[in-house]
Amino acid sequence: MSNDQCPSPNRKRRSIGHWSFVIGTWSFIGHWSLVIGHFPTVIGHFSTIPGSLMPPTPPNPDDRSNRLQEWVAEAQHDLRNPLGNILGFCEILAPQFKGAPNQGVRHGLETISQAAEQIAKEVDNVLDPNKTPPAPEAVKALQGQLRQWTSQIISTIQALVAQAGAPGDNALREDLARMADSADRLSRLVETSLSAYPT
Repeated sequence: MSNDQCPSPNRKRRSIGHWSFVIGTWSFIGHWSLVIGHFPTVIGHFSTIPGSLMPPTPPNPDDRSNRLQEWVAEAQHDLRNPLGNILGFCEILAPQFKGAPNQGVRHGLETISQAAEQIAKEVDNVLDPNKTPPAPEAVKALQGQLRQWTSQIISTIQALVAQAGAPGDNALREDLARMADSADRLSRLVETSLSAYPT
């Protein structure tokens, strides 16, 4: 082989250097391809940070207002139901007890009716779903008033039951018992419903 056909040492070194450069370039590209390939995983990790580590969402005033409006409407409806029963019994029974002998029963029914009407008036005044929701202090004051009037209704019904002792008073006692059930339900609602005012 002639000297022209034999590769020189410098040529061999250039060839080896060339392939070393090519291999090194592919290694470099492969490295960054691997790094870039992990980006979705890294991004996905940070997008699934637990809620406790995320900044809290500020409360929406409209949500609280809607919640209060719903509570007001429900509380008004719940309280008006037994009140309607009590007033209905008074309207039915009052005409049956006219004259001097029935003065005590009639007076008791009037007392019950007046207290129930006062409760209904205050309930509609404070718990009006068409108005701005009441302040907690107003609901607490309403609860105190309703306790007094409800207690008056219950004690008056008990007095009327004690008076209805004659055999012919069986129908009256039955009506008074149903009225007493409505008064007891009203008393429970005053304690439970009005104590559950949303904060």
